[in-house]
Amino acid sequence: MKRIMLDIDGVLADFVLAYTREAVKLGFLENPISTIDQPTWSFDGIGLTEAQGKEVWQYIDSQRFWWLEKLPSLMTAQQTDRIRALKYANELYFCTKRRAPETASISIQYQTQAWLENTIGAGGMCVIPSMHKGEVAKALRITHAIDDRPENVVEIAKTVSETYMFTRRYNELVYYPKRVADLDAFLRLLESQ
Repeated sequence: MKRIMLDIDGVLADFVLAYTREAVKLGFLENPISTIDQPTWSFDGIGLTEAQGKEVWQYIDSQRFWWLEKLPSLMTAQQTDRIRALKYANELYFCTKRRAPETASISIQYQTQAWLENTIGAGGMCVIPSMHKGEVAKALRITHAIDDRPENVVEIAKTVSETYMFTRRYNELVYYPKRVADLDAFLRLLESQ
């Protein structure tokens, strides 16, 4: 049995698309962009000033169910079927660095779990909101992990030898030996071991 840790935003969910849709609504951008097209990790690479970025976050934080209702999935129906099958034969953990607004009445963990259950079609999803993914991986004795943020990958890889970087435009220039070009490649690795 494998203990698998999956990142959510940038791997399973298109947070950037949802975030930039809000920036368009607020009049800061003409068109939204997807995680797939995001040129840099930070949002200054998409044309928002720091003040505009903060205003977008304030809007998001004011929405009671934003994390549950606004996120488009990056997964195909076949991929959600495969993740559901992996869940029944392994231990799956979804670790996210999502920030919790101070004014939130509905927890980030609850919204993320509900989003995963609705999207993947299976109950009992284990969501761990944490900025310390390496420590989480060590505590849970994770055997396989995937993330798109280089700093997270390096932190997780200190304790998990089978850590993979999900290649995106914003991380393609960062050297890391274990990469996957898409979610299917990571799922094939898991299914073959």
